[in-house]
Amino acid sequence: MPDWFSMDWAITLGVLGLAVAFTVFASHMAGRPYDIMRPKRIPWRILMILSAFLAAMMLVHIFNLVGYETGVDKGLIGRF
Repeated sequence: MPDWFSMDWAITLGVLGLAVAFTVFASHMAGRPYDIMRPKRIPWRILMILSAFLAAMMLVHIFNLVGYETGVDKGLIGRF
């Protein structure tokens, strides 16, 4: 295993993969046609948005692991 590949990378990439997979699954479930005999009991659209947000946060964490600092006053064009 490479020297730079730590447990932080493994956990981050694992969570990113699961979040992307769940986003795709929730998108599929949310896009199914409505069946009046079996109403949807799980809010798939909200779960899809939350898992996509988690995937975006994991991408930001990957940028931080690479060495690019994110946050207030750390952007390319300063603070707005």
